[in-house]
Amino acid sequence: MKYCNRVLVPLIDAVLLVVIILSLPLVIPILVLFQVHRQIVAQLLALKYGTSFRGLLEGSDVVWAGQERSSKAMVNVLLLFEKPARVSNGCDLLEIFRNRLKRHQADGIYQKLFWERRYQWGYYFWKEQGLPLWADRYVKELDAAPNRGCLSRTELCTLIGSISSRVCSGTSWELLVGRQPLRLQDGGNSGPLYPVLFRYHHSIADGIAIFRLFCRDFLDCTAASERHVWKPDTANQDPAQSFITWRNLFRMAFHSPRFLINELLFKRECNSFTAGEPSEDKIVCWIGAGSEQANCTTSVINVIKTVKRLLDGCSFTDVFLTAFAMSLRTYWSRKGVPIPPSVTIALMRRFERESKVIQLRNRSTAVLKTLPVADLPMVDSCTASMSELLAQITAVTNPTDATQTALDALVKEFKVVEIVNSPGRVIPSGATTSSDSACIVFQK
Repeated sequence: MKYCNRVLVPLIDAVLLVVIILSLPLVIPILVLFQVHRQIVAQLLALKYGTSFRGLLEGSDVVWAGQERSSKAMVNVLLLFEKPARVSNGCDLLEIFRNRLKRHQADGIYQKLFWERRYQWGYYFWKEQGLPLWADRYVKELDAAPNRGCLSRTELCTLIGSISSRVCSGTSWELLVGRQPLRLQDGGNSGPLYPVLFRYHHSIADGIAIFRLFCRDFLDCTAASERHVWKPDTANQDPAQSFITWRNLFRMAFHSPRFLINELLFKRECNSFTAGEPSEDKIVCWIGAGSEQANCTTSVINVIKTVKRLLDGCSFTDVFLTAFAMSLRTYWSRKGVPIPPSVTIALMRRFERESKVIQLRNRSTAVLKTLPVADLPMVDSCTASMSELLAQITAVTNPTDATQTALDALVKEFKVVEIVNSPGRVIPSGATTSSDSACIVFQK
């Protein structure tokens, strides 16, 4: 069977490549026609809207803009701000954020935050809003739990989950500032922590660009905060760009037709998480919320960091995905349902290096990865040795297919850019997930 696949797969790749080469005389004029149509539409929109026209959306930004329900394309980030004891009770956190926004909203780098997405003649484009830039349109009060002086972790997760599933009407981002502090159970000496929910649309920029801007202009300790978001020393490390060689481009041309056909037509998920009609509602879970102990979250994250430091060549994402795959297998085993060999997850991958100058650009795109579940080596997580952990992480990262994984990701990037630059509305399927060190957000 393996021998047949070893012969059949290259044969299919060769046949599909020949078919594409023979169809190039028809495909190239169509692509040129799409590009000419795009330029004509851009000029017509510029004439119609004048100086308020800010250009067409490009690349994967159009995919995010094409979501029928905007909450699917909204990133929801929960921030906890400590209010020091030296600050007076009359100091309103909501007004502090509004004042800082007013201070910077006239800066050129902030203008994209106040643009409006429009759709006309088959294309999405940016347009300046005609409404006044009032700070209270973007910085608002977080919904409050009734009859509560402070919030527990469970109450906060329920509140954030409902807010994360609603549309962000009228604006592309909002900052929701809470007045009810989070109830602490660890007996720490820190001041009360106030929740702030930062919601922004994917088409504005990726997370690194947004948080570099946020750290620079909104936080007090700007230098220390930005180091957690972007490290200039590693800015030149760009594995995606170094992957683009003539040899790999030829391999992409040879393998991509079969890969795209399989992804679009034949690949189907079959597990208890897959449903016919996704609810598109997001579920927020706080690690250790049942016990209400903060050290549960710290323990999980610290264990992942410890394993990363002990195993050379492993990233935080590799260890986290391994733990996630083991958790899925344990969950399905306890439920008594069939454990699928693998599941498909979405990861954000950057195809451009970050610049030293902060720019609101989306340099990231979502790529799919096959995560083994039932195929993971069976290991007792309580007594696992380093070699056994390394075997599990190797099964997740699959270094023998590392080049193919990068190739698939690159093909997806090129595919998305080509598709969304053609006329017509594109609405992708699938769910998005986001996470931070305190809570995890899943979309059903």
